[in-house]
Amino acid sequence: MSKTKEQVNRYLTHCRFPVDDWNKILLYCRQNNLGYAHKSAHPKSDSTFDQFIEWIKNGFGSGDVVRYGHTIGILSTCTPEYSLLCAYYSYDNKLLVSDLQISTDRIIEATDTDKKRIYGELRMSGLDFDERLARICEKKLPPVLTRIAYRHNDILGYGIIRCYKNNVAHFVFGIENGEIKRDFEIPIFEFSSNAIDKDGIAIITNTLNDSLLRWNTSTCQLERLHPRAKFGETYWYITDKFSVSNAIENNAPTSNVRYERGNYFLNHAEATEFLMTIQQLRKKKGDE
Repeated sequence: MSKTKEQVNRYLTHCRFPVDDWNKILLYCRQNNLGYAHKSAHPKSDSTFDQFIEWIKNGFGSGDVVRYGHTIGILSTCTPEYSLLCAYYSYDNKLLVSDLQISTDRIIEATDTDKKRIYGELRMSGLDFDERLARICEKKLPPVLTRIAYRHNDILGYGIIRCYKNNVAHFVFGIENGEIKRDFEIPIFEFSSNAIDKDGIAIITNTLNDSLLRWNTSTCQLERLHPRAKFGETYWYITDKFSVSNAIENNAPTSNVRYERGNYFLNHAEATEFLMTIQQLRKKKGDE
């Protein structure tokens, strides 16, 4: 089971480690892009480095849906000696948003149906699990026409919502597993969202660019782009003396302006053809 930075942070803030093991954990987190670990101020459980690695590979983390006896619940935290549900079903099948301490060794994995059921009921009630706080909070729908991170069917995506209608989010586009999806819908209770970070913004920008697309934040529209040379490659443009010249793409302001204004060509023939079109238009105007 892979773990998010938030889940790792939750585990570490609730555990006490031997000094040598803590140093190993610091190194492991840095090497695996899991953030910078902070030593727990109020530990609820002892743990070792080996237990931490076993938890990383096979354990449950905050936000996971699990079964405990005859109930289904959402974990707030899960450590070797202390685990807590923040929402769970009572014996009469009522969803309770409340803390319930449970035994870690009695937790088993829930089914996909269990996960959809409890998260669906929460979201239909205007609630959701906050990954940073590791508790149930009022759900604020992500704003429309802005870049967001979202999760649907255990897939992390990045995209933009056009509007909400009849409890459904209508997306302009979404990027999932490196693929672009356009004009699709997800029921509000079936997805969660978070503020997008710089890595997510880079994924949107780069993936759209690879498909010659761009999200225009001014017009709030998805635009088609002209091909652009890679860094260090040659491109051609029309000079102020109405001749064809070339330059090396270096992402400098001059190259950016030429590209944005359409005075940018990937080969000499295309630039020459465009120049001839301009000259013919100018001659036609002069003859009128």
